Parts: sequence; structure tokens; C-alpha cells
Amino acid sequence: MADPTFLSDDRIRFGDFEIFLLTGNNAQQHLVNDDIFYMAKSRPYIDEYRRIRDKLTGQARNVLEVGIFRGGSAPFLHRFFDAGRVVCIDRAAGPVVPLERYQKDHAPGVFRVHYGVDQSDRQRLAEILDSDLSEPLDLVVDDASHWYEQTKATFEAVLPYLRPKGIYVIEDWSWAHSAAAQDPAHYWASQAALTNLCFELIVAYAAGTGLITSLALTAGLMWVERGWLQVPSRGFRLADYTPMRGRRLGLL
Repeated sequence: MADPTFLSDDRIRFGDFEIFLLTGNNAQQHLVNDDIFYMAKSRPYIDEYRRIRDKLTGQARNVLEVGIFRGGSAPFLHRFFDAGRVVCIDRAAGPVVPLERYQKDHAPGVFRVHYGVDQSDRQRLAEILDSDLSEPLDLVVDDASHWYEQTKATFEAVLPYLRPKGIYVIEDWSWAHSAAAQDPAHYWASQAALTNLCFELIVAYAAGTGLITSLALTAGLMWVERGWLQVPSRGFRLADYTPMRGRRLGLL
């Protein structure tokens, strides 16, 4: 477990390597840059991950990251949580060169990286976790599509693998409420807001079944703490744990 040194608002260092952070709209310039580590997380995100680490009382031995992007966040999770196994999934064909280089040079045997996997493919997700894990997950980070249906499918497939008191993080849940997203021509205009899943998780928490024992919302992250309630390893559906008095939530 290690804290990064902030070299600036857009760059941190973990001992022998550096990671560039999200500032402004700098993600585009790193889309084809294989010479550096970059993660689309800003300084406030790291502050929130520090809260999550405290909630986990430090170490998270088994971590799942859904959405690799340019490969900088997986090394961050590895060092920040002192993880012994990091499973990474992305729908892109790969490989993501910085991540491949990191696992070879810094963490042989720690990572299991799976490219070409759609996050809504419940069966494939279960096959990967059955194969790659010998113990339950401590931490899940979903930074993939940010779309409601796909993110919910991942949650329903993965939650049974998360240990009691483990943390499930959903990044960038609030995108649909930004000023840019109000434009009918927005590139995600046809997608339901990820906020819909937040509503459902709040209801699941309010139901008091033991599925979720706490939750937190910040400007960038939503995270829930897994409760003690046992759920089926296959066929888990959030709708079975969100009693709504026979009423339905309308999608935003």
C-alpha cells in the first residue's frame, strides 16, 4: 500500500514510475500515446479512493477493473491498494501497451488482462472471475461504458463475487447532468442516464435486506459497500432486491 507523490495537478509518482492524470480535456492527447501512463482520474478522484481505502481498512488483495482505457489506472490500483491480483477487462481488442509493459516490468503474475470483452456479457464475466480468482473480490471499479444497461449488467454479474464489506465503485455516474449532455446532439443523447442505476442502488440500500450496507455519492464516484446477504452466483438481478410498492421508476 502506497500513497503517490503529487508532482503537479496532472502528474503523480509511485517510486519508480509516473502517471499522468485527467485535467481539462487532456484525455484526447493521450489516446495514442504509449510512452506514458495515463488515467482518466483527477486529483479529487484520488482523494475519494483514499476514503475507500480507509473503508476497506487498507489493503484490497483482489481487484477487478472494468474499463482499461490507456492503462494507467490499473497500476494505480495495484500500488494504492497493494493488490495481489488485479483482473482487468476491456471491450477493445488491445493490447494496451503501457499496461502490458507495467505488468511485465513491475508486477509479473499479478495481472490478468482480458481484451475484447463486452461488459454486458454476464456469462463471459463469470467465466473470467471463476478462472482468475481463488478468493472473493475486495474491490470493483467500473470505469467502462458509463451507460446504464451495460453498467447494470456488470453489477449484476460481478456483485456475487464481492466479499461482505467489499466496495463496488461506479465512476462518472453523473455525466447525463452536465451542461454538455443537455444538448440533443450530445454523443450519448440516446443513452439512459447512469443515474438510473444510482436510484436503484439507493432503493436496494433503503430496503435493509443486507445486500448493501452503505453507499456514497460524490461528484465523480458512486460506491457501495457489500452487505452480508448471500445472493446466487448466477442469475442475480437487482430488481429482486428493490421493492417499490408495485410502482416503477421512469428512466432519465
